Amino acid sequence: MMVRYFVPARLSNSESAVAISKPGDRAPSRNYQVLVVDDDPDILQVVKGFLLRENITCRTVSNGRAAIKMVESGAPQLIILDIMMPGLSGYNVCRTLRETFPSSELPIIMLTGRRTVEDLLAAYQSGANDYITKPFLKDELIARVRCQLNLQRTYGILKNNLKLEKEVRLQKQKKEAARLMAEKEGMEKLRYQINPHFLFNALASIRGAVISDRNAAHKMVSHLAEFCRLSLSQGTRETHTIGREVSTIEHYLLMEKMRFGDYMNICIEIEPEIKKKTIPAFILQPLAENAIKFGTRTSPDFLEVKIVIKTYHMDDIFIQVSNSGSWVTPAAPRVSTGIGIKNIKKRLNKIYSGMERVERQITHGQVNIVLILPNIL
Repeated sequence: MMVRYFVPARLSNSESAVAISKPGDRAPSRNYQVLVVDDDPDILQVVKGFLLRENITCRTVSNGRAAIKMVESGAPQLIILDIMMPGLSGYNVCRTLRETFPSSELPIIMLTGRRTVEDLLAAYQSGANDYITKPFLKDELIARVRCQLNLQRTYGILKNNLKLEKEVRLQKQKKEAARLMAEKEGMEKLRYQINPHFLFNALASIRGAVISDRNAAHKMVSHLAEFCRLSLSQGTRETHTIGREVSTIEHYLLMEKMRFGDYMNICIEIEPEIKKKTIPAFILQPLAENAIKFGTRTSPDFLEVKIVIKTYHMDDIFIQVSNSGSWVTPAAPRVSTGIGIKNIKKRLNKIYSGMERVERQITHGQVNIVLILPNIL
């Protein structure tokens, strides 16, 4: 007849719960502590002896209430828990501990002499990680204990790694939020530069008309008010539909047309189906301003300003702002402050990340600024 477990002589008081190392014993990877709960002192002695010989620290109690009290004072890495005990059964102890400790943090191995399927299911339903029936072999007990300890250690490493990943992700999110905020602030600064630039030109046009034609000046003020209404109604939005952008800039062009009279002609060609597409706000306005400003300097007899917006290569957006005259280089005296075109390039590069194209085309008697924008907004 095979003996499945050996009951050694009782350990003396000097053999404490601290792991004992003997020649030839395996060194533990860490100082694990296991709590053994059983009302049979012989079982406690056997299991404790097995664990100590494996360099695993062991503490023992003989009832469920003592086990719960000991765990509350400091949880072990694993519990070996007898099911059938007087007073508080192993099922009740396990359910009580699971209210505080999940199975991944505190593994529990049930120990019982009963082998029915109902007992096995009841053990797992109460929260046990594993189940060993009596009598048991030493190697079986140690293998199951080490398996649960390794799983718990792996879970702890995974939990720490997930915590570190979360912290890294939060740091990245903070950095990205700071970057986006900086970009937004930069865009707002650019916008605030553009708006005063427009207002300066608009007010200069009104000032020129007040002396010569008060009715025209009155209409210019109306167009300026409408332009401000359309601009302010968009709030801090960074984009407009093309139709809205054209409607806004038309008020500025009409003011300039009233100021220059027959000297200036304005032409806007836009495909009807493209009006609903979206582009960055205030893109046309600085281009139109420059066309008029430099066109009046280089085209003394007649100024034509033309805006063409159409589909380009299937789905891209083609925008061309032209003026009669010649190109004025930045080195020329009394040229613009450079705010308009410079800001357009900056804004488009930030929004489209280099997918946009900004071209300058100079022909005989005409200057064209061409924007080709991807339809991604």
